[in-house]
Amino acid sequence: MAGVPLPQPDKILNYPQNGELKYLFRKKLTGSDVKRGLALTAYSNYHLRNLPRPLLDVIARDGLMVWCYTPAVHHSGIVLKDNPDMTSFRFQKSAWDEIVVANRFHVGQEIDCWCLYDAEDGLHGNLRFLIQPVGDYVVPQEATSGETATSSQS
Repeated sequence: MAGVPLPQPDKILNYPQNGELKYLFRKKLTGSDVKRGLALTAYSNYHLRNLPRPLLDVIARDGLMVWCYTPAVHHSGIVLKDNPDMTSFRFQKSAWDEIVVANRFHVGQEIDCWCLYDAEDGLHGNLRFLIQPVGDYVVPQEATSGETATSSQS
């Protein structure tokens, strides 16, 4: 796969441009992803484990509220948790459900995921995620890009 350019978040509008954007993975959504919250896979586990220790402690203990940018909605209420076995990360179900519905994500659909980390923003930096479907995508008519589902943090 050498020489193949990494996917770019070209379907997501108005996400912050500050910080380091890192491509994490492409995966087909499973029933568990859709019903229980997105399980982050592959390179994401390695990459996220290299975040500052205080940030990892918050993720492991209480979960970390992060922004998630998608083509249909920008959501600030996503909670990133460490799985109990500490081998992977998952978005908690509640706010993830809103993203699934707004983007019409479904089992078997392929998505790409990026992490946007700004070490200079806040006490331990600011962690955000960008998620978009692979292939052709039309934003659902009822969704409006640029609006937030929740706006408790940036």
